[in-house]
Amino acid sequence: MNQNKYAYKAFISYARDPDKPIAKMLEDKIERFGINWHRMGKQKLFIFRDITGLVPDKSLPHKIESALNNSEFLIILVQEKFSRPDFSWVNIEAENFIKSCIERGDDPADFIILVVTKGDIEWDRAKNQWDFNITNVLPQSLRNIFKHEPIYADLRPLHDKLATKSLKNQVFRDTIIAIVAKLLYKKPSEIQNQIIRLQRYAIGFIAIILVFISVLSVFALIQKEKAVENEKEAKRQEQIAVENETEAKKQKNIAVENADEAKRQELKAVENAEEAKRQEKIAVVNETEAKKQKKTLQLKTKKKPRSKKYCN
Repeated sequence: MNQNKYAYKAFISYARDPDKPIAKMLEDKIERFGINWHRMGKQKLFIFRDITGLVPDKSLPHKIESALNNSEFLIILVQEKFSRPDFSWVNIEAENFIKSCIERGDDPADFIILVVTKGDIEWDRAKNQWDFNITNVLPQSLRNIFKHEPIYADLRPLHDKLATKSLKNQVFRDTIIAIVAKLLYKKPSEIQNQIIRLQRYAIGFIAIILVFISVLSVFALIQKEKAVENEKEAKRQEQIAVENETEAKKQKNIAVENADEAKRQELKAVENAEEAKRQEKIAVVNETEAKKQKKTLQLKTKKKPRSKKYCN
């Protein structure tokens, strides 16, 4: 049988009102495992679960009928009170899947997975059939399908608590492993080992990520410290620049004052030079006047008569 010819690995049949939360969690967990399974080069596990509320009618909607015909397995959530209208669709879906299995040459009992969510179920090993004095969870279409005692998933302990949100719940975890093993034609121990390998792979991957994050954190811390140091250095350089600018202004003011003083000294030097020239002229005039007076005196001296000297 070609397992890849089906659009869906399994069709989940359930009563919308009481079993919708469990059906959704089953779908999520099986498909999540299928994603990890596919990452290792295996077949994906596509699950069909109708989320619409069906109104009892004579025939199935085309979408539901097509999905049943294109599903390899039927996962059917069964419980007591199958007389309710919303349970009638579970029986009709089971009838259509059984018909599809027979048409493709398969034994329906090999491709139907029972999940008991509430009620009682018991196999009479002496008669090799269901004990219907106790069993009250099976729709009419499934009562005579099984020729030997089937393995079924028992979620009755979780029906009221709805403690199925995590694989950490051992009952729900075992149920997922059993269903996935059936879908993949494997033993539950093989699936358990595969989960362990996936967990180790995940732990190793997480460890690598944590190391990478640690390295990035150290690098970021170093960069932060460098940034702080650079900021401090920038502030120091800014302070030095301010001080240099202040000193430059101070030196500029001194230069301006020196230039003003130089001009003042230059003006004073010019004044002194002019005064020196004036004094020089005065000196020349005085010298000329002195020479003139000297000459006049000499002339007067020559004209004065010489006095006679007498000897005793």
